Amino acid sequence: MNGSPGTITDARKHVSKMLGELRHAIATLLVSLPEGKKDGPLYMHLSDFSVDEEEGPYFSFNRAWELAFQRPKNEKPKLIVHGKYGLKVAHSFASHFANLNGIEAHNDLGLIVI
Repeated sequence: MNGSPGTITDARKHVSKMLGELRHAIATLLVSLPEGKKDGPLYMHLSDFSVDEEEGPYFSFNRAWELAFQRPKNEKPKLIVHGKYGLKVAHSFASHFANLNGIEAHNDLGLIVI
C-alpha cells in the first residue's frame, strides 16, 4: 500500500469486506452469550470517536482498540458479548475510523485490517 489510488481503493474494499464479515458474525452471536455492559471494556474504550489532532486518526483508533482488546488469553472470551454495549460497539468504532478522511495516510487504513 504505497499510497497510489489503486492500492487505497483496494484497501477500502478489503476493510469494507472485513467490516461486513464482522457485522455478520455479530448478528449471528448466540443469545445465550452475555450482554455487553456500559461499564465493560468495549463500550468504555470504543465509544469515543474523537481524534487526537496531533497524532491523527490511526493513533486514536489504535490506542482505544488496544485498551479494549489487549487482554490475557484467558480473558478474551469475555469480550464476546452481544447487545447495545457488545461487539456492535466495536463494529461501529472500526467503521467510523475506517471511513475518516485522511485515515489512508501513512498506510493507516491498511493497519486497521491487520
